[in-house]
This record gives sequence, C-alpha cells and structure tokens, in this order.
Amino acid sequence: MRISTNMIFNQGITSIQQQEANLVQTQLQLSSGLSVMTPADNPVAAAEAVNLQQTMAVTQQYTQTNASSATSSLQLEDNVLGSVTTTLQQIQNAVVQAGDGSLSSANLQNLGAEVQGYAQNLLSLANSSAENGQYMFAGYKGSNPPFVAQTNGNVTYQGDSGQQLVQASTSRQIPVSDPGNTLFSTDASGNVTLFDQLNTFQKALASGTTSSGSVNVNSMLNTLQSAMTQVLQVRASVGSRLQELSAVQATGQSQGLQYQTDISNLTSLDYAKAISNFTEQQTYLQAADKSYSQVTQLSLFSYI
Repeated sequence: MRISTNMIFNQGITSIQQQEANLVQTQLQLSSGLSVMTPADNPVAAAEAVNLQQTMAVTQQYTQTNASSATSSLQLEDNVLGSVTTTLQQIQNAVVQAGDGSLSSANLQNLGAEVQGYAQNLLSLANSSAENGQYMFAGYKGSNPPFVAQTNGNVTYQGDSGQQLVQASTSRQIPVSDPGNTLFSTDASGNVTLFDQLNTFQKALASGTTSSGSVNVNSMLNTLQSAMTQVLQVRASVGSRLQELSAVQATGQSQGLQYQTDISNLTSLDYAKAISNFTEQQTYLQAADKSYSQVTQLSLFSYI
C-alpha cells in the first residue's frame, strides 16, 4: 500500500486538530466548573440532570412560591379573625354592663350607641378583602361583599360555602380561605343570627331597655359566646394550616438542596482529574506539533 505525502500531512493535521479540540474542551470545563456542558458531553448524565432540574422547578413552585402566597393569605386571615375576636369581646363587655340594673335610660342609650359602633366594625371585618382584592369570607363569590346590611338593620350572607385552594405540594392542596357561613351562623333565609340579634338588642338599648322580644342580656351573651366559639374554631384551623405550610416549605427546601446536590454530582467537574487531563493533552499536542513539523521537513533531497 502506497502512502502518499498528502495522506501523511492530512493525518498529521487531523491529529493536531483533534488534540487542540480536546484541549479547548478541557479549558472550557475548567473555566465553567462543569463536566457536562452540552448533551453530547454525556447524554445519560445530561438527561438525568434536565429531569432533576424540571422536578426541582415544579417542587419550588409548589413548596416555595405557592406555599409562601398561601402563608401570606392565611396570616392576613388570622389577623382579621383576631380583630373579630377582640370586637366580639368588646360587645360582650358592653352587654354585661347593660345587665346592671342600676343604669339609667341615658346610660343604656349610650351603651346602645357603643354596641352599634362595634357591630358596624364587625360587619366591616366580615367584609375584609384578601391580598388579591377578593372578599376574604365570600367563598367562591369573592367579587361581591359577602355580608350585606338590609334596610331593617339585619345582615344577610350572600357568599357561598367554597374554599379557595392552593397547590402547596405535588400531592396536597391547602385551603387559604374560609366561607363566612362557617364564621357566623345563618338561618334558612341567609340572615346572620349574630347581627340580627345585635340589631334588635341595640334598638332596645336605644329605647332605654335591655329586652326586645326574645332578645335580652342573657340570650345576647349566649349568642356572643357561640359566635366566639365559631371564630376560635376557624382560627384554630387557620393556625393548623399555617403549621402545615411551614412544614411543606421546610421539606421543599430540603428537597431543593438534595436536587442541587444530585445535579452537581452529575454535571460538576472533577478538577484534579481535569487538570491532569489538561496537562496530558498539552503534552500530546506538543508531541503532535513536533511530529508534524519533522514529517513536513522530510524530502528525498535530504538523502542525495
């Protein structure tokens, strides 16, 4: 088999180009700190890394972004429920004072005005808005106020029983709202018992008495106690959900760190090995350059 001079030259050039490509690849790896920069570097590791990155992104969306939003919503609701509890206690104190038989009609009228103010504040709290601008206690009907005062002073609930849900993990949806009919009892017509009785009781106080029909100091106190029990139950549920979200976020952070470790193990560079390869490749390139230089100087005229 005849080996032409051109073939020898081409082989020499190809060898040098390959050694240069290997050296450049190692230089890029050393500068980036990655052993897998493109799928071609290691198809299996690259595919596994992409899959882990996608899984990590979904996990972070649920356990960090969504869970953080849910936490903010529930913390706001908890604050509102705390204010509701305080207002109910203020009303309770006023009703207890009204039970003092030594009070004059003027005193009772003053208490009536006080109770009316508390009731208006309670209605305002019941119609609180969430961070997204929707009414907090309206269920799925968040565009409109859930508690509406009628011309006779009574209040009706016009929301529904829905709860807004947030996907906090791949397997868990957590309610981030509570409907108003779990906060305050309503009758078959949607009238809110607490507000109806407060309206009746306040009118009685305004007329200088403490009783109107079936509504009196004792019945009013019983209704207030029932209302506070309901509010505390809802608030306890909110607290439980906040604790669960905290656990979900902690788990998500732990999973995120593990995913990052796994991705690093697949794609990070072994610097000691890479530096050894770099030194070796430099030697190969120098040898290839020298060999090519010597071959290109060969000529029959050198032996004449």
